[in-house]
Amino acid sequence: MNISRDTIEISLNFIEELYRDKTRENLKRLLWDICRMAGLEGFTWWYGTHDVHEQIDTRPSEWMKHYEDKGLLLLDPIVREAVLGLKDFQWSSALAKRNTSRQSMHVMGEASEFGMKDGVHFPVGTLDGKWGCLSFYCEKEEAATDAWLRYRLLLKQIAFYCMQFSEDIGMADQKYQPLSPTEKDALILLMHNLTRDQAAAHMGVSRATLDDKVSAILRKFQSRNLVNAAIKARNQLNFE
Repeated sequence: MNISRDTIEISLNFIEELYRDKTRENLKRLLWDICRMAGLEGFTWWYGTHDVHEQIDTRPSEWMKHYEDKGLLLLDPIVREAVLGLKDFQWSSALAKRNTSRQSMHVMGEASEFGMKDGVHFPVGTLDGKWGCLSFYCEKEEAATDAWLRYRLLLKQIAFYCMQFSEDIGMADQKYQPLSPTEKDALILLMHNLTRDQAAAHMGVSRATLDDKVSAILRKFQSRNLVNAAIKARNQLNFE
C-alpha cells in the first residue's frame, strides 16, 4: 500500500503542531481534528508502562459511569489488545460474532447502546515495555470501514507520534502508592459489578469502611472514578 502525498503532509503538520504546544490538551485537540477528518466520532489514547497507565478519553461520561458500575474494565477487549500490543484491528458487530469471546461481545454490545458500535484500533509498543493504543469509535460500521481503508496508514503513524510524544512529556511516569490487600479486594469486587453494599458484605466490613477504602484508592491514584483508578492499578491487580 503506497503512502499518499496527503498522508505525508497531514502527518508532518500533526507532528509540527504537536510539538509547538507540548501539552495533553493540545494532543487531545489534534486528535479531535484527525478523528473528524477520518469521519469518526470519538477516540481514546491509552498509554502505559509496566506500573502505570493513563489515557486521554472522549467517550461519553454516561458510558464511563456505566463502564465503572458494570465492572467492564476486566472484560474490555480493547484494553487487552492495548496491553498485549497486538496487530491493528477494526471492530464491527459482524467481526465480533466471528472473532471474539462471549465476554468481549458483551462489552461491545453494551458500548453499542451508547453509540459506540464500530471502530478502528492501533496498538503500539516499545522494546522497554511501554505500550499505547489509539482507538477511534463510531456508530456506523461504514464509517469504520471507510477509515480503515482510506486512513489506516495515517492513523497508525499518528499512534506512533502519540507514543513518542507521551514518552517525551512523561505521561504515566508517576509512581503510585501500592494498594493494601483490602483495597485490592475492594477494587476487584467493585470492578466485578458488585455494589458497595455487596462488596462490604463479601469482605465482612461495614459500608462506611468500604467507602473509606474507595476514598483511599481514589486518593492514591489521583482519580475521580474507579475506572480510571483500576486502569492505573492494572499491574498491581494482575488483571487477566
